[in-house]
Amino acid sequence: MTGTAGRHTMRSHEKGARPARGLRPRRCIALALALAACAGAPDPLPEPGAGVGLALDPGAVRPIVLAIEPVPLRPAARLDRVARMLAPLGAPGAKSRCADAVWSEMQPSPGAAIDFQRLDAFVAAFSEAGFPSLAICLATTGRASPPAAGAHPGEPSPAPGPEDLDAFARFVAAVVERYDADGVGDMPDLRNPVRLYQIGSFFSGGAPDFADAYVNALERAHRAAHAADSEVVVAHAAFPSSGALLESANPGEASALDAREARVSERSRADLRRVLDRPDAFDALAVNGLGDAVEIEAALEWLHHETEARGVFKPVIVTEVAPTPLVAWGPATRCAGPPYEIGLVSYPAREEDRCRLAEWFQKLVAGQDEALAWARARAALDLVKKLIVAADRGVWWLSVAPIEDAAWWTQPPFEAAAGLSPWGGLIDARRSEYRPVFYALRQLLQALGGRDQIRRIFVGPSDVRLYLFDGPAGPGWIGWYDPVRVHLPGDATLKRVVSLETGAVRVHLEPIITRPEQTEPAARVIGTQDGAVRLELTSTPLLVLPLR
Repeated sequence: MTGTAGRHTMRSHEKGARPARGLRPRRCIALALALAACAGAPDPLPEPGAGVGLALDPGAVRPIVLAIEPVPLRPAARLDRVARMLAPLGAPGAKSRCADAVWSEMQPSPGAAIDFQRLDAFVAAFSEAGFPSLAICLATTGRASPPAAGAHPGEPSPAPGPEDLDAFARFVAAVVERYDADGVGDMPDLRNPVRLYQIGSFFSGGAPDFADAYVNALERAHRAAHAADSEVVVAHAAFPSSGALLESANPGEASALDAREARVSERSRADLRRVLDRPDAFDALAVNGLGDAVEIEAALEWLHHETEARGVFKPVIVTEVAPTPLVAWGPATRCAGPPYEIGLVSYPAREEDRCRLAEWFQKLVAGQDEALAWARARAALDLVKKLIVAADRGVWWLSVAPIEDAAWWTQPPFEAAAGLSPWGGLIDARRSEYRPVFYALRQLLQALGGRDQIRRIFVGPSDVRLYLFDGPAGPGWIGWYDPVRVHLPGDATLKRVVSLETGAVRVHLEPIITRPEQTEPAARVIGTQDGAVRLELTSTPLLVLPLR
């Protein structure tokens, strides 16, 4: 049976159409932090090198940009449609995929003309759709270098070798120059400058000497980028946000990832520290957003420990924020088997959940509506939680992926080997449909409008997550119960009851949108008792807005 969960057409959302009730396209994103990323203010970036710091102090005011990634850069006509569909979300940022900006593909040989066609199409489409803050990811795959020692036969070097560094630096400089909007060598009809560049997507894989080769390439790229545009911000390849980074109670302990994490990352903490030891080679820290919100928080804690020890203060970006996979790096549809023939169970799932999860993943790859609805709901919950946690932790830029379901990984032969993440798409451009996660993120952005600070407050047990956001629009709250366990269809709903002091006579309550065919919040208004409201929290985030 082909699933139909989450189908909504783009007619009421596309540029030029009348916005639906409550829809505010192309406005500033508050995300409960100070932000300068609305139309007419296309440059929200911090000063290079100055950095706002990896500050974990509650209530810190930081610029933050919500962006979308990875964006498919081909074909151009489809890219235009994707950009138009995403414009009503209200996110000012978009980031290209590293896979679509590979040096060896854009410039096949030394001295050859650089093919900017894909990047030009990306910049043009999203600028035209009203996205003022764009970022570009450049792959570091070596073009002429032989495979490094230890690499698989036929595998290119994961970073340019010494003989390629000059050519790679010229390539980076040419890309930055084309999109810096200084009037010299710019892309035709360039509207706004591209200020954020990431050198490499994910810090993993490759040969044993990858870290040193990568840092050398990063330093040369950083230097070349700043020579072309003094205002550019260069981020390193994203560090992992799951596994062993979460397991150590003291983030400074444990010298390497354990064997289980090595299967995923292939990078030890020592390699990550090699990057951090060279703060002159980058302007922004990067963390991958595939882990659970709690894991992202733990990764940021680890980074804070490491950078504080070095006296390094840099802005932080979180990239490829996708639904938590639950099972990944191997088939999720199998209940049992040798370790390397089944997927890894990931937080918050546990090994004892494997067989129950396998049953639902089997339904998911078969396209059953109930399983699709479960996957779409989890995507909405996960991304909202990650956004809030990242904002509270001072993250400056957060990019959401995937924009559409990853078609290959959702097919039965792949056995859901990437877990739930491939089902996290915001839209289906081919069908002109919107998914619950699109409406959930839009709902959150609208609620946070005019509120420019966020901090976690502690009310009730530690497994209650409650955040206060405040600003010119007045206070508001968002909260959920985090039972640290997987909730599958049919499971009893777990709840926590807390009392929240609001100072209001009445409050407006909105659970985050999760259901197929739901486009507007299921809001209700309740009275308070001397300004206090009794909240029944579940794993679905609940928005609380006071009514004066």
